[in-house]
Amino acid sequence: MNENPQEPQKNKENSRKDLDQFTDDIAKKIVQLNNKKKGPRIFSFQINPIILIVTTLLILFFLFQFVNRDVATGKINLNTLVAGIKENKYSQLVVQNDGKVQAVGKTYVEVSTDKSQVSLNSNESVKVSSTQNSSFETMDLDSFVGILTNQDLITQIRTFLNRGNGTVSEVVIGDNYLLGLRGFNQKDVLVQGTNEKAFLQKLDDKGIDLSILGINVSKIRFASIDISASSLNDRITNNQISAVYDLDNVVIAKISTDKVQKAFLDWTPVISSFTTLLQQEGIKISDDNFEIVSANIPQGIGLNDVLTILTLVGFVVIAVMLYRSMQGGGGMGIMQFGQSKAKMFFGSKTDTTFKDVAGIDEARDELNEVVDFLKTPSKFRKLGARIPKGILMVGPPGTGKTLLARAIAGEAGVPFFHTSGSEFEEMLVGAGASRVRDLFDKAKKAAPSLIFIDEIDAVARKRGTKIQSGNTEQTLNQILVEMDGFEKNVNVIVLAATNRPDVLDPAILRPGRFDRQIRIELPDMQGRKEILMVHSKNKPLDETVDLEKIAKRTVGFTGADLENIMNESAIIAAKENKKKIAIDDIEEAVTKVILGPAKKSRKRTDNELKLVAYHEAGHAVVAKYTPESTPVDKISITSRGSSGGVTMFLPENDEYIMSKRKLLADITVSLGGRAAEEVALADVSTGASNDIEKATAVARRMIQKFGMSEKLGLVQYGNFEENEYLGYAYSNTKEYSEKTSEEIDVEVRAIVGEAYKRAVQVLTEHRDKLDKVATELLEKEVLNKDEFEVLF
Repeated sequence: MNENPQEPQKNKENSRKDLDQFTDDIAKKIVQLNNKKKGPRIFSFQINPIILIVTTLLILFFLFQFVNRDVATGKINLNTLVAGIKENKYSQLVVQNDGKVQAVGKTYVEVSTDKSQVSLNSNESVKVSSTQNSSFETMDLDSFVGILTNQDLITQIRTFLNRGNGTVSEVVIGDNYLLGLRGFNQKDVLVQGTNEKAFLQKLDDKGIDLSILGINVSKIRFASIDISASSLNDRITNNQISAVYDLDNVVIAKISTDKVQKAFLDWTPVISSFTTLLQQEGIKISDDNFEIVSANIPQGIGLNDVLTILTLVGFVVIAVMLYRSMQGGGGMGIMQFGQSKAKMFFGSKTDTTFKDVAGIDEARDELNEVVDFLKTPSKFRKLGARIPKGILMVGPPGTGKTLLARAIAGEAGVPFFHTSGSEFEEMLVGAGASRVRDLFDKAKKAAPSLIFIDEIDAVARKRGTKIQSGNTEQTLNQILVEMDGFEKNVNVIVLAATNRPDVLDPAILRPGRFDRQIRIELPDMQGRKEILMVHSKNKPLDETVDLEKIAKRTVGFTGADLENIMNESAIIAAKENKKKIAIDDIEEAVTKVILGPAKKSRKRTDNELKLVAYHEAGHAVVAKYTPESTPVDKISITSRGSSGGVTMFLPENDEYIMSKRKLLADITVSLGGRAAEEVALADVSTGASNDIEKATAVARRMIQKFGMSEKLGLVQYGNFEENEYLGYAYSNTKEYSEKTSEEIDVEVRAIVGEAYKRAVQVLTEHRDKLDKVATELLEKEVLNKDEFEVLF
């Protein structure tokens, strides 16, 4: 207990004074700091970089506008103008309503006497068009006027933007010809045997106004001046000529736009007074040395002003967008380039399981252990097993690589990161590598997880080659480091897919990275049937549908192709208001996918139909009487795509290894159509070009690659570097002599020739069957397998 009752009150007052003093000291400190900040700021202000960029662009824009002004335009008086007209300096006088007259100098020169002395190829920057080397596109007057069509505003804008891409920009009118001028790399149009009166009458009849279309018109009698060949050569050498047109009787050369002289004078009276004054000066308006036109200069804001305003507004909008993106307000800001764009799904949200995958049982079974590891990793670790860090799926496009990866994530129920190789690429150096680090960091935090990189060949190509850039190499190096630097017991598995394993860097395929490759091949017949069953679950099928037959007909089809067929068949059935999909709908979809839709509107003559019927009948009859050939399934003379008809074959089983007899049978059947034309019609057509190409290709591979020539032996001629999944060769190195090349040609010709003789012999012996099949095709257009067999 405190014995002095005044002591607490005194201590309380002291504490309040101390607090007030402390507060005053803090306030003084703040004021002092603010005063320091408010010192001289003449050179201490900060400039926003976006504002600086926009200001620089605006300054450059106005400088460009100023520099781009026509420096050849100068002010003259009336006496100088009259003297220039008498000296034939001007091609056109433009009398404007703003009180000015503009005099335009000659825009063309003409050489008609010694034109053979003109050096047409002395300057590569000069466009040369001549009637001697067919560098003109010749037209008649009607065809030329037909391409000058009145257009709406949208089409005019597109035409203006695409100028030089076949669009006529200027029409030159001569005494007995017209020129339609196009871009530098385009052929100009030449119309001979016509004149100005006929051309203008055609335009009037068609209602065409060239001024609305933005097409300039130059009349040679006004716009040109006669010069000698040597003078023209000097002008070409001095870069005063932009184009030369060598016609039959004359050479016309166009003066470069920046070399055309222009002048103006102030003139306030009306146009009639101006023409009267010229006549008083002894100038005949009717002379063919210049023309007078009037121009209405619009008052107020013109088109150039509108374009300038729009340009300024565009700069402001771009500046705002750049500024907001740099702040990173919700989008991919400047500080977010290094973040991964991978999409993440959680487990069953992928909505795909192994039940949705068919036709690739071996690959699916091999990936089951990956699912098992993600679910129960301890089972493998107890036995010292290590699951592969990377699994590479290779195969043709459309075989289900991405679908299989989604199914793995759906089965395992783990986070699934889906990205593609191209998403690692960016304009900024190091952005790809940063995104790789970010992706793997996210996957490690969400472990156990699965990373799927689709089309990995975009960033994992062989280093040190021309097809590999420096930025891409950094991204690849980061992927290699991340995959090889996984911490122990981190349940992250990387799946990748590609159809170009031949271009991948060897370092990414070594053990410890993508140390397991799963080949996903084209489905066999049973696999195709299972895929068709998967994609027909939600589609009502008619009782007549036999999916096994469809599977036999679709040899070489991928899962994506089969899904497309079922979708097309549903569309075809819906168009005909059917409640179920019939077998005919699916067969029509198969034919449509292979050859394209039927051209029902195409009208063919009886002779053409007869030729096509005998051609397709020849394929079918030769196949019927040739051992080892594939049985005929359907014959049609309906035009599809670029083919007039088609003969389809239905193999009993998938063929992975083909014998020599089978290859020879295929060549014979391919040439059956050409043989039928010769046997039945005593004539041949161009319709067999594709058949000949296929037959020649098979025969050449038999000789060069398969060693099926007794004369040339078991030697491969040429290095066939080809992609087995994409179906094309990168190169075919010739590693044999010219003599061997000649022997190869002889052998190929012999194989094809013998096959053609066999086809002719078969059709000659069975001419009655050939006529029957052709007659039935002319009546029905389409014959199925049963209808074909009845004829035999």
